[in-house]
Amino acid sequence: MDASRREQDMAEWPLIEIEDTLWHVGFMDPARKGTGSLEGHGLSVSRDPYDWRRIARLSGEDWILEKPGHSFLDVHELSAEQRATIYDWAVEQGLCERTEVFLSVRYDDEWETEIASTHATYEQAVKEQGWEIDGNGAVLDDEGAPVDAETLAEAICKEDSLAATKACIEMMKGYGDQCLGDRAKQYAIIAYAEQVLGLDGLWWEDEYNPVLYRAPRGVIFPDKLASWKVIPKAEYEEREETVLGL
Repeated sequence: MDASRREQDMAEWPLIEIEDTLWHVGFMDPARKGTGSLEGHGLSVSRDPYDWRRIARLSGEDWILEKPGHSFLDVHELSAEQRATIYDWAVEQGLCERTEVFLSVRYDDEWETEIASTHATYEQAVKEQGWEIDGNGAVLDDEGAPVDAETLAEAICKEDSLAATKACIEMMKGYGDQCLGDRAKQYAIIAYAEQVLGLDGLWWEDEYNPVLYRAPRGVIFPDKLASWKVIPKAEYEEREETVLGL
């Protein structure tokens, strides 16, 4: 692909450069990253390191990462058509499989909001509600009473979605039983941005609400990390004091 065509194609995607200071909490080696991260196999970054220490129970040092002109894929700004393109690609590449999943939706009194979890089977979704299925296939609540059809329809629904394959799970350092639905779709987006678009990483401009364990976050891909300047917190603060003349 020639340069002009690539620039035209890239212009169609929602790209963003984060102007605020980007922080990483922990180790600078992505290979030491644990499993199950929402950001996959890359180096997690954010604007809010102290909030993320509490949200994710992080330990380790604080680092600042800088790269003028970097490009992240702005995940929340992807169109339905772009998401469909990514999911089709992930299936073609053997990273995801199309499947049916069951959503279990319940109201959380502590957080005062609805929470949905994704499950491979109807039985798992029922169990998530604290219910059970009797020998005749009827769903019973925690007191043994039948759950009415309207309540059941509101609490559990089936939808077409994706499941990450073993290859994808290993690549993203994920958990097998968690890589359904939105998690599999997120892994597909990460892989596409890294392997096809060749970007520095991804950015999720999530709602800032640490009480509900939410804050904006991003990821830098392992093969792009060498192009970033990494600054220890103490060195960064000393540099800022010098610039401000303090």
